[in-house]
Amino acid sequence: MKLKSQIARPTVYETLKPNQVYTVCGAAWAGEAEVAEIAVSTGGGQTWAEAEFLDPVQRYAWRRWKFAWLTPKQPGKYTLLARAKDDKGGAQPDKHDQNYDPYVINYPLPIEVFVGMESVVKSVSVFGFNTYLARQSSHRLARRRETRRPSGTCIFPGRVP
Repeated sequence: MKLKSQIARPTVYETLKPNQVYTVCGAAWAGEAEVAEIAVSTGGGQTWAEAEFLDPVQRYAWRRWKFAWLTPKQPGKYTLLARAKDDKGGAQPDKHDQNYDPYVINYPLPIEVFVGMESVVKSVSVFGFNTYLARQSSHRLARRRETRRPSGTCIFPGRVP
């Protein structure tokens, strides 16, 4: 398998509070190599900052990581990305390799989030359909998320926090 990293939290189109520390978390995999570095971009790939690993190096296993992000004061849509490097000098590619068709997705997948936009009705295009998320719906979803996991923690399937 190819080198890959993925953001587990926040989820796509999640609404975050402005000017607060939010723990972005995810996992990285290197297959035959060992994951040596993980970096996170909160600006669509323009700048990158190092994230912190939660697990020791272990070949053939996902390695969890976290990143403390001070959300911007300015409301808007922000694109988060994660990219990994392995101990052999390999790095995730910036773009999808067309030779693999849709089968090997190891480039950084963007996670778009909204900061400070709870009261705005958003039009989100998902697979060509427009879904309208009103304030009441987003608050209901946020309340449901808060009951499932406390703020600032990274929960991964199959793991007890």
